Amino acid sequence: WFDLLGERFDEVGVEADAIVGVEAAFSPERARSLGVEPGPDFGRLAEGEAVTVDGREVSPAEVHERRTVRYPR
Repeated sequence: WFDLLGERFDEVGVEADAIVGVEAAFSPERARSLGVEPGPDFGRLAEGEAVTVDGREVSPAEVHERRTVRYPR
């Protein structure tokens, strides 16, 4: 199971009461707040590519957030 979760999450750990997976996920809200319009640029950012909006480069790190999923043991 650990290998399977490792394929989905960036980090997998075991705590006393749960197995925890952490992933970086694209945040449309963050992208919009930086002026990125829904469409092809959303896809590029989600795939890890930077885009340019109004002469400013927006990096994937700016529009991804860490999400934690807990699986009780």
